[in-house]
Amino acid sequence: MASASRSEASPPLNRPLLTSPHYGHPETGPECEQIWIMGMGSRGDAQPLVALAMGLKRANIDVLVLCNEDHAAFVQAQGVAFESIYDSYKLWSSDPEYEEAMAKGDTAKVLRYVGKFSEANLGKWVVKLDEMLRVRKPRLLLYTYGVMCLAAMAAIRHGVNVLPTNLQVYMTPNADAPPAGMPRLPCKLNGCWARYVLPLVIWNLIAKREGKIIERTLGPGTNPYDTLGFNDFKMEMRVDPEVKHPYLIGMSPLVRKYYPTTGLPRQMLVTGSWIIASKSQVGASDFGGKETMNQLERFLAKGPAVYIGWGSMLCQSDSFMSAMAVGAVKHARVRAIILAGSRSGGLSLEALKEDAAAIEKGLVAYAEEHVLFVRAAPHEWLFPQCSCIVHHGGAGTTAASLRSGSPTIVTPIFGDQPENGAWVSSLGLFGDRPLRELSAEELGEMIIRATTDAGIKAKAEAIRAEMIQEDGVGAAVKFLKEHLELVRKDPLAPAARGLHMSGKSVKSGKS
Repeated sequence: MASASRSEASPPLNRPLLTSPHYGHPETGPECEQIWIMGMGSRGDAQPLVALAMGLKRANIDVLVLCNEDHAAFVQAQGVAFESIYDSYKLWSSDPEYEEAMAKGDTAKVLRYVGKFSEANLGKWVVKLDEMLRVRKPRLLLYTYGVMCLAAMAAIRHGVNVLPTNLQVYMTPNADAPPAGMPRLPCKLNGCWARYVLPLVIWNLIAKREGKIIERTLGPGTNPYDTLGFNDFKMEMRVDPEVKHPYLIGMSPLVRKYYPTTGLPRQMLVTGSWIIASKSQVGASDFGGKETMNQLERFLAKGPAVYIGWGSMLCQSDSFMSAMAVGAVKHARVRAIILAGSRSGGLSLEALKEDAAAIEKGLVAYAEEHVLFVRAAPHEWLFPQCSCIVHHGGAGTTAASLRSGSPTIVTPIFGDQPENGAWVSSLGLFGDRPLRELSAEELGEMIIRATTDAGIKAKAEAIRAEMIQEDGVGAAVKFLKEHLELVRKDPLAPAARGLHMSGKSVKSGKS
């Protein structure tokens, strides 16, 4: 393997990188295992991974979370060790070019922007991870699709055992429905999108580019995708029958109902959602803090309310989204708690006042009397107390809304959200109308039906009854303990390596 050429400056470690077996948690002793959990994305993307890390820590398994640098305070507030492995999510998601692409729902432009951002910034994180792995390797590295290039580098260059760990199953070929943004095909041919088209698109637009960045940063011969190759990459992404290793999925097993014809691959362990318990959310600063809790309690004491929140998403503009939310609740004649979101600005009374039409329609006056805007909120505590939940369809929010027993309305905007919305719709709730295609009146009619239709309320309660029986974190921790045993005994076994290599040799991570 070629020696690394330090063409990029490495971001600093958040603390000294210890070489002792009890990395980060000396009290657990040298016999403890070590798992790294690596991902990237919004706070909503990071939160389930942190919930899993908290469960591993309770099981006395040493764990480190690696994700966007702006999630450091949130992760550490949950008592979990953290290292940054990607730039601040707020930094790149607030870039005008990215915001414009998201606001218009232009997936191709978003991918081009992400590629350009990676060209400028990925190299320094490659250097940091490479240096970390030279000092200390985890027993097992869990990774999400967004950081697959870094996981492949860890597996092929450093011999680390990896395991794909995701909050969705959207790359799985589904004969019954197309992936997000793709047209529906006849004769149950929808699985062709994930089987043939999407792997090729992702390989050409993302994987090849990231592999070249790694090689440009670390030197000739270090591109992990040159070793992996397109055929194995394709088989890995779509979970072909030949793939021997498992995939850990933090979703409710109810997702299987969305694949009635094709079914889910046998390698997928669908554990149930990974959640931070309500008692850990209430009053915590990352979930709004005590003042927000006081506001919520006072508002709910005055009568029923619906919840509307679209996370960090942007559709057209903040004023458009604010007018959509308030216009819908005014049409439905209900009170509402509206989430501002994690972006700068977001939904607010101030954004509403920027819309002259909203003022003319009386939306500002209605909001001042009947709406509470909050920056963040404890979903596990709040959602069961709301008469219905309107949201964007992010993985964590979808799980929390279904688990609450309150009727759910998903209005997807981007990414995996349309597929999550389609899943929710298949369960008998609302999820197949993208936000940009709705009027405030149409959303208001959906709210009226969700809050008054006894059949819909019964379906929501039935879903809750199933989901509260799940212990997603517990099931995942149980599996990971067993998987660690396999990794310890036979790290080169195809089921232990975690990356499909079609017989290619890969170095052992054992010292």
